Amino acid sequence: MDLGLHGKRALVTGAGGDLGREIAAGLAAEGVDVALLGRDVGRLEATADRVRAAGRSAVIVPADLGEPDSMAEAVQEAREVLAGPIQLFVHAAAHRFALGKARTLSVATSEEHLRVDMGGPLALLPPLIEDMMASRFGRIVWIGSTAGRLGAGKSPVYSGIKAFYAGLVRNLAVDHGTFGITANIVEPSFIATSRFVERTDEASAARWAAATALGRVATPSEVADVVTFLCSARASYVTGAVIPVAGGADLNTLW
Repeated sequence: MDLGLHGKRALVTGAGGDLGREIAAGLAAEGVDVALLGRDVGRLEATADRVRAAGRSAVIVPADLGEPDSMAEAVQEAREVLAGPIQLFVHAAAHRFALGKARTLSVATSEEHLRVDMGGPLALLPPLIEDMMASRFGRIVWIGSTAGRLGAGKSPVYSGIKAFYAGLVRNLAVDHGTFGITANIVEPSFIATSRFVERTDEASAARWAAATALGRVATPSEVADVVTFLCSARASYVTGAVIPVAGGADLNTLW
């Protein structure tokens, strides 16, 4: 199936992470040139290799979402190197959240989460939406979490930010749909990223897998495949949607 993406240009945040890398590679496989935004240049280089292996252009944009004032410059760099406006935006970056109940979190920790997970991405939107409006084509895909809809223990700020994303994406869909721009949110639950493996012992991993209807956690590519479709011309009438890619972790598997 031709997804109608050949020659499009994308910006992916968190492109040095396992999920961001699979998203960038998936888009490149469909003919997309990709700007890779993140902090770890070494990891971004590994993602760039995947994009170039698919025969597409990749530009590394070293940037910290915790510095929102630098985001317009990051978008301009992507435009210049990829030689045109950005039509696809995937926000896959996520702060390494601190576990703790609301009564134990410091104000500084909460503010850092808000700055990185809300301030930076929001600062990217104006120049990117400007490009999409000019192109009369745009796709915005936000990586959320089932935690934003269902809640999750010991992660009040993380869960709250993910819930905010759902409201944000619906607003973007309403405000910009007539310009050919769609906005959707993908909600994974447990993904077998290197971070998940690093932070999860064997017993916990088995418990998370058992919490899904499929009996296993997702691979990054399984989530990335849904993102690629939502970025495509084939998803032209899907907007404002919250799409779980959770293996049934959001279902009651105890019945």
